[in-house]
Amino acid sequence: YLNDEMFVPKSEREAPQQKTQTDELILRDQSLDYRVLNLASNTFNENETSYYHKSIGGYHAAKLRRYQELVERHISPEMQRLFKVVSEAGGDMTRVNGDSIFPVLNMLNAKYFIFPLEGGQTVPIQNPYVYGNAWFVDQLSYVDNANQEIDALGHINLRHQAVADAKFKAQLGEAVEQDTASVVTITAYEPNRLTYDVNSGKGGVLVFSEIYYPGWTATIDGEPAELGRVDYVLRAMNVKPGRHEVVLSFFPKSVNTTETIATPAANHIHWFKLDAEVGDSLAFKSDVYCTMELFAPSGARQFKVMNAASVAFNGICANESGIYYLAVHDVEGSYENVSVTYLFLREMTAVTALNAGWNWWTSTVWTDISTLQSTLNDYLIQIQVQDEMPTGNINPGKMLKIQTSAACALSLRGMPITAASITVNPGATWFGYIGVEAPITQALNGFPPSVDDKIISQDGGFAVYNGTAWEGTLTSLEPGKGYVYVSTAAWSKTIVFE
Repeated sequence: YLNDEMFVPKSEREAPQQKTQTDELILRDQSLDYRVLNLASNTFNENETSYYHKSIGGYHAAKLRRYQELVERHISPEMQRLFKVVSEAGGDMTRVNGDSIFPVLNMLNAKYFIFPLEGGQTVPIQNPYVYGNAWFVDQLSYVDNANQEIDALGHINLRHQAVADAKFKAQLGEAVEQDTASVVTITAYEPNRLTYDVNSGKGGVLVFSEIYYPGWTATIDGEPAELGRVDYVLRAMNVKPGRHEVVLSFFPKSVNTTETIATPAANHIHWFKLDAEVGDSLAFKSDVYCTMELFAPSGARQFKVMNAASVAFNGICANESGIYYLAVHDVEGSYENVSVTYLFLREMTAVTALNAGWNWWTSTVWTDISTLQSTLNDYLIQIQVQDEMPTGNINPGKMLKIQTSAACALSLRGMPITAASITVNPGATWFGYIGVEAPITQALNGFPPSVDDKIISQDGGFAVYNGTAWEGTLTSLEPGKGYVYVSTAAWSKTIVFE
């Protein structure tokens, strides 16, 4: 449950994300709205890219199912092809057939790619094939269901064609073959309001490189207009010939509904609601001991726990899609300040850019050695695990050394890992970091280091504990990366990531 106090301005972040030279170069582009794809990170399990850019990737447990399906079906495969061909071309985009290799990334306005270099450095590469903020299409095909729609994306020219579910035919109408006179320019950008100058001699179906979601509304020259969905996730509308101002706005009523439903009722039952999908794993935590009951969209009670402050993931799995309601009652103490937070996990795709040679890596999703081997296939030379054979499940916090024959993108699908416990023995211990990038002390989450303990990264970075703080060239830990902890203590200790 979120309220206004949970949102803070960027300036209040404890450890601001450091701006890299790559960030500086991309930010020279003053265009109002474009996106960045970071191939030098665990693309869909990090949020650092979003600190300075509108990112194709990023992680949040609550994400649109359609976008996740697009990631799995088209974006991840395109990323692997993109990484391979651009690396082989030495970054020369004139030698890359971008229209056929990564069309979905083009329609998502991925104007810049961040590629890894040796030594932990990165470089930005501009995508000359990107479609931009909005464009008219020559053809619009209608299909009967979602499977047909997502399948079609791999078989049509997305620059000139679009596909839509037949239920949007009334809103979108028919496309018109275009000429070079059609121009669409974004003139103002805010997260919940976008303004476009549209000039077309023929009019027709206009596609926006923006994610379709209920609650967005549109006007043409100040008059209400209807939005539809095309290409599985994008907004679109039909615009008449001539010059027009198009405005897309988002002011959902659900914000007020959520705040109202969370207030105490007369019979001392607090109601909270969340939108979940089949297969999501759910967990709840209250700041007081209470009884919690969860009701599915159908009204069926999913669970009831009494005199508890939390409900773990174990066994709490959504079996319906839609709005779930959590009833909180029998509160210990005052009813005035009851606060409940919830978390739900959904399968995700973790994509990591591997360099040719050795990579110190850890998984951020639940998987196993066999899946890792089959995914890497011809790229894999060998896998090393400290003091054991590389077999079975990959435990949370386990660091693997992976040797590959060439640079490649490793894409794994599974439930996100949310916690890990690593035993640090005297001497050297391999470990992998999960979570979000954070300064070492914060990332170690209360772990008590000993004087002269050392953490080493693959690129030669290091940090040494001087008794009060960590010093050295390594200042933060990154998710998906492996490290070596050198302990000076004569006993074993435990690091807990959560």
